[in-house]
Amino acid sequence: MDLAKLDPKTEQIIVYVPPPPLAAPQGSLDYDGNGFIWITTAGGALRFDPAAVEITEFQSKHLQVAAWSGDGLRDRRDHDGNGWCSI
Repeated sequence: MDLAKLDPKTEQIIVYVPPPPLAAPQGSLDYDGNGFIWITTAGGALRFDPAAVEITEFQSKHLQVAAWSGDGLRDRRDHDGNGWCSI
C-alpha cells in the first residue's frame, strides 16, 4: 500500500512511496491538524510532511506484528500533533 494524493480539480493522482528501508503503510491514515499525515505500519507509524514531501518513520520498540490485521491497531492524534496507537 502507498500514500496517494488526489487533486480533485485536475484529477491528477500523485503517489508517495516510502523509500527503503522505511516500512510500508499498512493501516489507517489520519491528519493531525498541524499539516502532517500519519499512517500506521506493522511496527509503528509513518509521518508524511506534504510541504517538505518527506516521510519520517517512527518504529515501536514494543510492537512488532507480522502483518496488519485490520482490527488490532487503531491510530489517532492529539491536539499537539502527537501520534497515538493502541494494540
